[in-house]
Amino acid sequence: MVFPLDTARVPLDADAAELVDRLCALALDGLPAMYRADSDEFVFTRAAAGATTRPEQRGTSTRYAAIVALGAHWLGVDQQRQVLGGHTVAEYVGLLIGRLPRVRNLGDAALIAWAAAQTKHDDLPRALAALKALDSDAGKPQYVVEAAWVVAALAAARPYADVEAHLAAARDRLLDSRHSGRALFPHATRAGLLPWYRSHVACYADQVYPIQALARLHRSGDDPAALRAATACADRICELQGAGGQWWWHYDARTDKVVEGYPVYTVHQHAMGPMALLDLTEAGGPSYREPIERGLRWITDPLELRGVEGAEDIIRAADGVTWRKVYRGDPRKVVRAANGLASKLLPASLHQAAMGWDTKALVPYKPEFVTGFRGEAYQITLKDGFPIARGKMEETVRWLIRRQIGGSDQRIDSVNTRYSHLTFKHVLMPVWISAYRYRNKTYRFLVNGQTGETSGESPLSWIKVTLLVILGLILFYFWVQLQG
Repeated sequence: MVFPLDTARVPLDADAAELVDRLCALALDGLPAMYRADSDEFVFTRAAAGATTRPEQRGTSTRYAAIVALGAHWLGVDQQRQVLGGHTVAEYVGLLIGRLPRVRNLGDAALIAWAAAQTKHDDLPRALAALKALDSDAGKPQYVVEAAWVVAALAAARPYADVEAHLAAARDRLLDSRHSGRALFPHATRAGLLPWYRSHVACYADQVYPIQALARLHRSGDDPAALRAATACADRICELQGAGGQWWWHYDARTDKVVEGYPVYTVHQHAMGPMALLDLTEAGGPSYREPIERGLRWITDPLELRGVEGAEDIIRAADGVTWRKVYRGDPRKVVRAANGLASKLLPASLHQAAMGWDTKALVPYKPEFVTGFRGEAYQITLKDGFPIARGKMEETVRWLIRRQIGGSDQRIDSVNTRYSHLTFKHVLMPVWISAYRYRNKTYRFLVNGQTGETSGESPLSWIKVTLLVILGLILFYFWVQLQG
């Protein structure tokens, strides 16, 4: 999915270049086993329980099929047929375009349109029309990865179709999704898709696909602002890269910092990171040779597996696969900490402003911290508080399951969550609380003492509310009359 590499601008050392060649050969060997001839689809993953178990096909993914087509475009015809079940890329993209009437996911449609543009397919107008139909409301919140794919698809289609209006709206949506003054991209372009307590958490894919899309946008039509945004994001993830070359998993889009590093995904190391950074260099950005090489070296020498007895190599050449990810060895994978407001003095409507602290800044308690202030001991017991925290964790678990399944539609039949290594910490959090009275009623508000986020109650004028409702009904009546 990258432009042919200009090795004069991005030279890799001999070991990294050899590893890239080895991984490309591995992909050619492994992809045919991921193809389902009965449906002309690619599976989501191949899974094995251990070193002696043969990987089994699991799930199917429209977007992975389109991604394979984008990559197979650079192969010769014979290799294309080897990977795509006997089809050439043009033939396979035609199959994907034929499925667009059933596609409801914006990202899937964008990838198919991108593949159609890259192959100069005769049915490109049909693919672009389907993409536009799914993206007709520019103000609707979208996942950043899918919004980036829209930009990449339209940039690729620029030489063959008039996509400027759609591209301009998609470009602005992607660039405007960032928090003011920040380099990293969030998980969604705007509020409405995610629960408030994790809306600030973005993943690695939320960075690399905007980098790639904006780089390709600049390459297609000279867009310095897009190039600057891509470069700023790339520079930041490279600054945050782990000592062992790890590309981390979760970031805080508000602070441009790492939220949770693990697990480290192999595809981030050998594909997504180099793909985006090389595209950016090819578009006129700086060279990222060193972080690319560090990330590639992790594949053959992962820091987390050094000294681990019986650890298997990441690359499993006999089956044409790599292991998907490496954990830290910490059993608290899904939820490392669930913050709960153990107070009964504040209604649930005010809890949001009281959350969102940077718990990494916690320090041991000292009495002088609260000298001159009033503190509140917790009023919700562990027995009563754990179900509240568990509810938050279950939402995260289901979200992770859906991401693991992938594709445009997911169905979760059952969830079996095991909680282990449960601990409890009593933490004092800074909150400014005040209240005022209006017409013999008390209204409360608070300010998060660390973030400055505010929340509160305010009085309502029922006369104004009633007049607003009446006005709404009048407008609705006239709208009905105009409709017929």
